[in-house]
Amino acid sequence: MIGKRDHHHRSEHVTITLEQLIPQDHLVHKLDAVIESFHSNLKSEEFQYFKFNSLRDHDASERVVNYLNCYIEERIQEKLG
Repeated sequence: MIGKRDHHHRSEHVTITLEQLIPQDHLVHKLDAVIESFHSNLKSEEFQYFKFNSLRDHDASERVVNYLNCYIEERIQEKLG
């Protein structure tokens, strides 16, 4: 939301979408797709067999850190050859 004042000193709010602000071919849209894909993989590989709120925060954080380490050290290396 972006707020602006009109000549009557009332606040008027206008909703602007990401698509209106950033061109479709901009890098932000590509990064968004990569992040969505990563998040989807993380959920399906690490949390698909757990009920929502069944893990303590520490346990969930530990799973995410381990997944990130594996992703950085193994998956990226596999892609690089």
